[in-house]
Amino acid sequence: MSEIRTDETQSPDFTHTLNSMLDNLENFVVTFQKALLVMSDKIEEIESYERPIKEDAAPSEKGPDTEEIKQPTNDAITSVETPAPALTDGLEMKDKFSYLKVKFVLGLAALAIGLIAANLALFRWVERTGFYYLLGNYAPYICAYGGFAAMISGAMLINDFLVLKNISKRKYVTDDGITIFANVEKAENKKKVFARRHKSTRQVAVAIPLIVALFLLCPIIVSSILSYTATVVIKPVATSAPEYLWISGNDDFVRKLNKSDPGGPEILSWDTGASQPFGCEYRIEDGNEYIYVVDCATSPDADVFIKFHANNGTEVTRWNISGCSSNPEGLAWNGSRWFIADWVDKLIYQVDPADPTVTERSFSYDGIQQCRGLAWDGSYLWATDFGTDKVYKIDIYGNIQTSWDFTPTDPSGIACDAISGHLWIVRGSFPGYLYEYGTNGTEINNWDPSGGVPQGVAYSYGDI
Repeated sequence: MSEIRTDETQSPDFTHTLNSMLDNLENFVVTFQKALLVMSDKIEEIESYERPIKEDAAPSEKGPDTEEIKQPTNDAITSVETPAPALTDGLEMKDKFSYLKVKFVLGLAALAIGLIAANLALFRWVERTGFYYLLGNYAPYICAYGGFAAMISGAMLINDFLVLKNISKRKYVTDDGITIFANVEKAENKKKVFARRHKSTRQVAVAIPLIVALFLLCPIIVSSILSYTATVVIKPVATSAPEYLWISGNDDFVRKLNKSDPGGPEILSWDTGASQPFGCEYRIEDGNEYIYVVDCATSPDADVFIKFHANNGTEVTRWNISGCSSNPEGLAWNGSRWFIADWVDKLIYQVDPADPTVTERSFSYDGIQQCRGLAWDGSYLWATDFGTDKVYKIDIYGNIQTSWDFTPTDPSGIACDAISGHLWIVRGSFPGYLYEYGTNGTEINNWDPSGGVPQGVAYSYGDI
């Protein structure tokens, strides 16, 4: 099993934030309990109005306010005395339907949120959400069972809405077991009575906190679904746009190659100024293309994280990351966080996207020896291990999903191809070939790229 390091390298800000969230949640629960008590008192007060009304309307004596209604049955006609104006005169439709609308809206909201949560678990999209960072491996189960519970509650509320709506339209015969709408007029005052079943009250009481809790997490869910749709589901329908590979080598250069001819002439190259540029990664930020590398050399100015303009190789900025990783080699971006593999510490660091010198947490995978390459496929990390000659597919907590042998040995950099879904892997020792692999470990092709021995590789699609 993988181990998640929770020592001093893990930022205390996460613990402080989590404690603050728990305190806020506790305050919210206390406030909500008080609100439920107030609602319960109001319901009891309303129901107390019904008892004297039923006694006045009882058919013990015929009076001027009652009339006899003959209801046909299969074999006979049964006489029933009922208050003549009680259920027919002056019904306040606004009061009735406002309550029905609340039930209907709550039901739809619970049903929709339940479907979203269940789909996050079913299609494993939860791994791209903040739930996974907060709840770990329990996130899919919480989303699944919580989503099913929300869907059931929503369906029950919508069912109540439909039944009560038909009752209000006199499509069903009302009795004491079904919600009764009555408006009783007397000489001295006019009382409006609105009674409902205790079962419906319990349903609302259960559904409201569940809906509120899910709504608090809804922004994370919506953001994650949009991010997943934009980066994974929606792919270019045509592959006519150019595709490129970026290779960082032990000659300190980064080279841009045409994916259709990786062994051909380079399109662009520049000197990074780093002794050993590993972990090459491509990103688009604010409409501009950038290349990132990490330098793992032993020189005093090494252990840096460098950002370049991809169109001309101009250095934008660099960060000294020796405080979190003194031997960085692998580098990957998952859409919200940087992951840096340290081959000496045998750890993968998750760092702050705004400040890569700040470590958020660290983890590893079973059997890790010298992780040299990292890549993100939209759901999982792919890691190449120079020490074990294996390629691993892991989640963001280091749990291994699958692994296979890299038969050429000495795997270094790795990149995921967004169009074909294949993996690009460079061999980090002489002669330093570039390989195209399927995700099942099948070699598709190989090339001898220009320059020195490659150490890192990145993939990009199209021109900006």
